[in-house]
Amino acid sequence: LSEPLATFMQNSHFGPDCPDQAKYRNFVQDAYLYLLQIPRLLIILNVVAASKIFKIVFDFKREFVDYLDPTSEPYTNGLFYLSGRMYIGAKGMLDPSRFNEVVSVIAHELCHYAMFLVYGNFARPYKVKDKVRKREFEEIVEDCKQKSHFESLIHLVFTAYPFSMQHAELIVRVPHMMVLYHENPKVLELKKKTYPSLFNKFEDSCLPDMEKAIPKIKKRFRS
Repeated sequence: LSEPLATFMQNSHFGPDCPDQAKYRNFVQDAYLYLLQIPRLLIILNVVAASKIFKIVFDFKREFVDYLDPTSEPYTNGLFYLSGRMYIGAKGMLDPSRFNEVVSVIAHELCHYAMFLVYGNFARPYKVKDKVRKREFEEIVEDCKQKSHFESLIHLVFTAYPFSMQHAELIVRVPHMMVLYHENPKVLELKKKTYPSLFNKFEDSCLPDMEKAIPKIKKRFRS
């Protein structure tokens, strides 16, 4: 397997009642291969792979992660911890019509970890002391909030999360939508036109920061 695919497969695990069967590993590998074909998402995967300490646990028996983590909120499809541990309710991957839906959640959670590796600051898209970027993103948040009714993923940021988590949750909606609507480019283009400041922030600021950070992340986790 090529890098970073090999690293992701090594760090992928299954719930206690989901034996490490070949069929499950094939679904997981297909999910990573899907993400790797999208250039912008390849950068996210390279950042996460650089740390080598992450762990992704898949539950192919359930839609949600409450069995893997009883402390999770109800109806949570994916969950991320700053330690690099992630949980995915992967049952939908067994249904071809819902495969994209679950892979988009994987992209969402991986981006959380990438943001944390690059910026710290509880996975917000700017460093703690960067007041300029913080103010810029606050303006983006306000713009998205006013137009949140056009996209359920954006709407959830402002209805399901406390204010302290909204910055971190909003930025990962970009890769989430990139995957969810990857097979429907017209819809994805509409989302970009509806939330231009958010997409521009991700593509013009976050992705370049990620690329620059990869050598530093590799060095940090080498010892």
